Amino acid sequence: MATEAKRLIFRRTNCSCAMPGVWRALAYVRGAAVVFHSPRACAHIARTLETGAHYRSIARGAAEERSAVPLFVSGIAEDEAVFGGEELLRRCLDHVVMNARPEAIFIVSSCVAGVIGDDAERIAEEAAEEYGIPVIALKSHGFLDGEYFGGYLETMRLLAENFMQPSAEKKQGRAVLLGDCGGASGEYVREVRRLLAALGVRDVLQFPSYLSLAELKAVPAAEFSVLLGREGDAAHEKEVRDFAVLLTERFGIVCAGDIYPVGMGETLRWIERIGALTGRAAEAEVLIGEERTAFDAVLAAGRDALAGKHVVLAVGRSVRYFKPEPICRLLDELGVVLTGVVILDAYLPDDRAEMVRRVREVSPAPVTAERDAEPVYTAADFVLTTHELANPHLRQIFLPMLPVAGRRGEELLIDCMRRCTARRREGGVLYA
Repeated sequence: MATEAKRLIFRRTNCSCAMPGVWRALAYVRGAAVVFHSPRACAHIARTLETGAHYRSIARGAAEERSAVPLFVSGIAEDEAVFGGEELLRRCLDHVVMNARPEAIFIVSSCVAGVIGDDAERIAEEAAEEYGIPVIALKSHGFLDGEYFGGYLETMRLLAENFMQPSAEKKQGRAVLLGDCGGASGEYVREVRRLLAALGVRDVLQFPSYLSLAELKAVPAAEFSVLLGREGDAAHEKEVRDFAVLLTERFGIVCAGDIYPVGMGETLRWIERIGALTGRAAEAEVLIGEERTAFDAVLAAGRDALAGKHVVLAVGRSVRYFKPEPICRLLDELGVVLTGVVILDAYLPDDRAEMVRRVREVSPAPVTAERDAEPVYTAADFVLTTHELANPHLRQIFLPMLPVAGRRGEELLIDCMRRCTARRREGGVLYA
């Protein structure tokens, strides 16, 4: 029987509404309080996301433990869904001011509030005048006005517009990271901070989630901004770049732009770009040499263990999430023979054609459909795959959905390949 892939997912778009995106952007902005004008379930969903992030942080051994800001919910129920919930929102705001004493309140309306026509912006204006603190109603209404990332970006813009003023002078050695990518203690941010520190940039802020309302005032004095992310979603990348341009126009913060330090090649380009933009070309040249030397040592050890091994690449992700070029280049540098590329049954026709085209441009290895892949799999020493394969006899290495920042991702993959080929037993899955 042919080997099949597990958990093939055809969904192409984000299915979360704007509210969790707003919450993620504000969750650790100390001094803020967030009010969901929604049924209770909406707040539960958003809070659950933060609980998951908290436990991932513990698993990573995060050096700094953060507590989320207060999240309140007005609790729209059947009566309010029929007759309106504005009075319910007013009572909720009274409760927030009395119990949390925030420096600012952010109101996030659900699709229910949008459908019944509650005017949260007017209520926010009245509350700001009454309480003497900023009360800001976001324009997003759950699923009615976009999705998760739209809410996140709207919050970034509101914070910049309401809590930042142009700085008289720039502070040398200060950078601002734009985005999240696993949080302040995540591997991506830790790697970016390590590289920036090697360039002499040690005053690094992360916007929006990991600054207090008071600390937001320090952002305009930053020399430059760094976009956190991974190439893949062109629309989202453009929106973040547009926000970085807004910071450039309003505050003179230079944007590194359009390069992400993911994979060895892109990381070296990223270092060179940062050095050129910030007048640190000499430091960048030294760092590039150090990174190459460190990676070459790992590559040499990997080549000793892996040269001549036969591998199959099984791909089931679109080019948006998986690019075959870095993998094929790495295998070639290691002397590993790519004997075939299997295109899994997880593609729409256009996505399949694009992946086949990209693979054939970078490798002479034959391209095989999943239904014909069994002899290709069994002839290989191991399989690099984007989906677990339902064959317990194959040695598999599962390629991560989100590549690791810097050279670390490729180093982890080399280590996985070495361990996979050294295993005594057949079968099993290693996660790169």
